[in-house]
Amino acid sequence: MANELGNISSTSFREQAARAIRRAIFTGKIAPGVLYSVSALSGQLGVSATPVREAMLDLVSEGLVVAVRSRGYRVVDLTPQDLDHILRLRVLLEVPTSGEIAESRNDDDLPRLLDLAARLPDLATSGDYETYLENDQEFHLGLLALSGNPRLVSIVEKLRNQTRIFDVSKLAASGGLAGSAHEHLEIMKAIRDRDRPRTEELVEHHILRSRRAWPAEKAAGS
Repeated sequence: MANELGNISSTSFREQAARAIRRAIFTGKIAPGVLYSVSALSGQLGVSATPVREAMLDLVSEGLVVAVRSRGYRVVDLTPQDLDHILRLRVLLEVPTSGEIAESRNDDDLPRLLDLAARLPDLATSGDYETYLENDQEFHLGLLALSGNPRLVSIVEKLRNQTRIFDVSKLAASGGLAGSAHEHLEIMKAIRDRDRPRTEELVEHHILRSRRAWPAEKAAGS
């Protein structure tokens, strides 16, 4: 994994380190079951140990990694039950909120979201998973931000990040990522049509795709 995280060059080293490590977790460069020391991660990021240690504490609070006393950190190994709990919460929060947005949205809200939705299918097939994940997150959080409820957006962001521990490249290899990418355009069509029932149906289906794509070997052990 050496040099795969890239170098950090920002005044907010803690935030930048956390962002880089999150990306590495979501793309499988940092894998569940492997112990990572702060010194090793700081060398790969090109920053001192302090912001990396602080970043890892942030990721612990987000439910992405666990601390192993005096040894380092390990990515959380989600069980099927863990995923079910997370997705249930997302359905409860995102589905009705998206339906409300479909009813109340302004035309000015749509162009940026439509642009993000249109980019995702090509990104899903390009292999540029980091950019795909960034655009996907921007789409979903941008949509929810139209609710005017920043607390809801913050909670959903953490829940979404936890479901992304399942390596996105595996989802792409199974064909699931391309299907997920096209669903964003369907969601936007329903929102553009102010069709609340259809919007809620599509958003719930989109959220639960994560469960259907869960690795068979993990599902068998549930």
